[in-house]
Amino acid sequence: MAKVICRKCGKVFNAGLRDEGLCSECRTTYMDKYHQVREYLWEHPNTKAAVVAKECGVSVHQVMLWVREERFEVSDDSKIVLFCVSCGQRISTGMYCAKCASVAAKEARRKDEEEKLKQRAERMQGVSMQKKSGEDGEMRYLGNNDK
Repeated sequence: MAKVICRKCGKVFNAGLRDEGLCSECRTTYMDKYHQVREYLWEHPNTKAAVVAKECGVSVHQVMLWVREERFEVSDDSKIVLFCVSCGQRISTGMYCAKCASVAAKEARRKDEEEKLKQRAERMQGVSMQKKSGEDGEMRYLGNNDK
């Protein structure tokens, strides 16, 4: 685990994969606020972001971040309008429309596969498939012990 500085309180902590740059205390507070907003929206659907923020003690910016993270959706009759960052189509949550999200996922998988192939090729350096006299041509590693 890497040592990281909490983006909220500045405390140094060992970060896990899902810590989002927050120490355990700040993460607990963050998740408590998220659950409070979620419960409020469950009881009061179609409430304006400013009202939700005020009632739950969070910023409007934080509520909108949760919408962009696809934790909440903007209703169809809302005055808040979100657009796909790629093509500009109107969306109700997240950063991308379904079509652009699919394209972005395919591109990410392609890049991931390219990276895996590159790493595999780097690990394979020094491997020879050439047949030496008296050998059957199996793979062998070349090095100082070569006879």
